[in-house]
Amino acid sequence: MATRTKAAPPAGKARMLDAAEILFAENGFDGTSVRDITSRAKVEVGLVTYHFRTKADLFRETMLRRAPAFSGALHAALDHVLIGKGDARAILAAYLDTHIALVRSPDPGWRSYIRLAAETMLRTGKEELNRGSVEFYRPVIRRYEEALIAAAPRRDAAEVSRIWAIFGRAILSSLVGQQNPALHPDELEAIRLTFINIFAKSLEDGESCTA
Repeated sequence: MATRTKAAPPAGKARMLDAAEILFAENGFDGTSVRDITSRAKVEVGLVTYHFRTKADLFRETMLRRAPAFSGALHAALDHVLIGKGDARAILAAYLDTHIALVRSPDPGWRSYIRLAAETMLRTGKEELNRGSVEFYRPVIRRYEEALIAAAPRRDAAEVSRIWAIFGRAILSSLVGQQNPALHPDELEAIRLTFINIFAKSLEDGESCTA
């Protein structure tokens, strides 16, 4: 029986994705070579083509690998809030706290993934690389937006949407700079409360944080 000598063992593809996640987060897409990834993963260079065809395809799969778990966590957090009164402050906290929990996860891959996702979503000029992940997350992002619109009836829906977009980008920008796993819990809580207080007040009091 013929055997494929080029195929990686079952863990080979996962090792490449693990390595890509770390290196893309640290060095960006352009600053990471295929050889960098295979060297860290300890696999042959040709296996990237075997499993992913191109570096761009490897990047896209890296972005999508944790997307179901991340999206599921965001949905679950919102579901929990909506069982109660579901006010704007609680909705914003659910979204932010999900990100913080993953950043502080004992799995260091989540820190790399959150940083990679944040930098990718914030950066222009690479839209073709993150189109699949953007489409994957769109439904849960829209759910939070609709929940905030319902929770802030005194605000125009378009204004709530703008505030929500700014909140999301502010979180991503902050998380890119707060990737130290040793960050003191008090510091993290201060950052958390600052975000929630500013944006919740804007939604509750009718004051715009966009001014």
